[in-house]
Amino acid sequence: MTTQSETQQIRLAHWKQVFQERMESGLSIKDYCALHDISENSYFYWLRMARKKALTSANTPTLVELVSPAYDPELTYENKENPVRESKVMVQINHATITITQDTSRDLLAMVLEVVNHVK
Repeated sequence: MTTQSETQQIRLAHWKQVFQERMESGLSIKDYCALHDISENSYFYWLRMARKKALTSANTPTLVELVSPAYDPELTYENKENPVRESKVMVQINHATITITQDTSRDLLAMVLEVVNHVK
């Protein structure tokens, strides 16, 4: 990591704290900036930078280990070879979770994936 990127990381961390404190204060951005002697232009600049960084991090593909579920005596079994299980996939993007079951239609899944792809 270069000195420049380290400096930007430190500044982003500081501004994330400012954004959090502003939200917790309940004040408008204009009032908060005036009270804390912050330029509104600086506030919005760093807000843009923080959002860009969050989007960049969110779009970074990550690998998730899929583990086959162990035998669960609480499940209902029709017979020993064919347990009754609901198949589902859960996709988590930041704080949103999308659950896809075997009953999810292809059209609905296509629409959801299109929306997720275009959110920026």
